[in-house]
Amino acid sequence: MIAHILRMIWNRKRANLLLLVEMLLSALVLFLVLSQLLFALQKYLTPLGFNRENVLALNVRPSADDATLNTRTMQEIQRELQTWPEIQAICAMTPIPYVNSTWRTSYEQAPAGFRSNIHLVHTGIQDALGAELSEGSWPSEADLGGARTPLVVTRQFVTEYWPDEADDLLTGRTSAIGRDIGDDEKRYRIVGVLPWLRPKGELMQPVPLMLRFETSDGSSENFIDGMLIRVGPGQMTGATEERITQLIQRLAPGWSISLNSLDHLRRSTLREKALPLLIAGLVVAFLLLMVGLGLIGVLWQSVTRRRAELGLRRALGATREQIGLQLLGEIAILSLLAMAGAWLIILQLPFLGFTKDIGWGIFMAALGLSTAMVLLLALLAGAYPGWLSTRIAPSEALHHE
Repeated sequence: MIAHILRMIWNRKRANLLLLVEMLLSALVLFLVLSQLLFALQKYLTPLGFNRENVLALNVRPSADDATLNTRTMQEIQRELQTWPEIQAICAMTPIPYVNSTWRTSYEQAPAGFRSNIHLVHTGIQDALGAELSEGSWPSEADLGGARTPLVVTRQFVTEYWPDEADDLLTGRTSAIGRDIGDDEKRYRIVGVLPWLRPKGELMQPVPLMLRFETSDGSSENFIDGMLIRVGPGQMTGATEERITQLIQRLAPGWSISLNSLDHLRRSTLREKALPLLIAGLVVAFLLLMVGLGLIGVLWQSVTRRRAELGLRRALGATREQIGLQLLGEIAILSLLAMAGAWLIILQLPFLGFTKDIGWGIFMAALGLSTAMVLLLALLAGAYPGWLSTRIAPSEALHHE
């Protein structure tokens, strides 16, 4: 049966070529979109490493370019906010979560291409951020100002900074706690390791990341222009935000401020990052619909033109089920041939670094899903023309004698 179907496909190679190209292109586009959707889903399900609930994020822009004065003003704001009963924790941090701002740094001692995101913070960030360490401890104010600036880094940071020891670091046979990094002019010491931290939200690709602790007495040359304010349950109200805004306007007149809940920033970030995926999904859905309708039309026309052939097969003893299965078998084999061509192209992508970010698991899952969806689309498109072919009577062959 398969040999007969292949012969029939070959005999109508001109008519089938367009179908093959159409399904091949659809498979390629479908694979690319599915791989990005699965990658986004994987990132969405990955832990964030912090607790965004009941947290207000403050960002300021001082009127004067004086890091020492601005830091002292922020400390004054923080000290007064700490006296409010509804505020549970407060700490400076920049960049704050969910904002479109990234600081990166690299180290010559690390492997080539190693780069890490960096956030400047003050002590107490663990309570405001709601993060928990897997190793080590959070530094206190007494640990700052020495020859080694404390760092809290993610597990991904230590495994990529010391790739030769990655297995030992992951299994706990060795530890990054107490190790120094940096150059001779500026040295940092790792005091804690976070399992995860993705401040940009659910669709952020996990990257090496560090929290660098700065002194809060105004002696640091870096001004931290963000602050996280964790309030008690039920205290996330407009009245609380208004009081904080009025306080800042009183203590720092002329400053531009932005105050939002992390939940609000999260929704804005998700809308911004999910929109391209949604548009791509709609385009692919429309493309598949057009391909499906095109397949139905072509197969319908094929059945109309082949009435004499199909009628003769019925006259020679073929059942209606066999006629329908022949049509479905033809379109199934055509779709598999198209996917074979798509596989030849897709399997070249890993050599171009396509799997570096998404990983082999998502690559193979997207390949399998795209194959199954193209095959299912072809079978659905062939269902009605296949049913029409079963309605052809043996006498149809006599009309074309």
